[in-house]
Amino acid sequence: MLFLLACRAVHAVPGVIPTTVAGPRLEVEVPQGWELDHNRRNPINQHISLYNEAWNSAITIDLVREDRSTRALPLSMVAEGLALEDGRSMGIESDHRATHELEVAEREAWAVTSMQRHGPNERFVSTVVLRGDEHLVVLVLNTSLDAPPVVVLGWSQVLDSLELPMDPPPDTNLVDPMDLELGPL
Repeated sequence: MLFLLACRAVHAVPGVIPTTVAGPRLEVEVPQGWELDHNRRNPINQHISLYNEAWNSAITIDLVREDRSTRALPLSMVAEGLALEDGRSMGIESDHRATHELEVAEREAWAVTSMQRHGPNERFVSTVVLRGDEHLVVLVLNTSLDAPPVVVLGWSQVLDSLELPMDPPPDTNLVDPMDLELGPL
């Protein structure tokens, strides 16, 4: 199950029209079986919370302004810091399992998978972090250890449907010109 939390295969359900949550900076589909719990936004930040009571699972999506000091750090470091610090002030322990790079909304993203413990309760958590022009987008799946594969499919649908309409993807070179070795001239 741990590996599956970051997997990205989505299969459309014929005849089902997806519900989309849209704001000026962020759009995402609500997977079938999930309910929109919160959609709060102000001119700078946005918070979306999806919940599935039957599977005791939640997906949160936060679009928050990124300050200059955080912008200067590698995204992988920011992702691990956010994921492992989540809930710490409330006594929740995070046990890091894996970190890997992926592409979400046509840009670099980092996924951090961890196990969270609070007293006798344990949960799997997958955190995905990416950057917009001036924002961090933080997506979190928090689910029980015995969650069915349909939870992973919902998570994949959220990751695949995420769009940042006001923040076009950055222009990236597949090869950094500084890495090219020029032969004798």
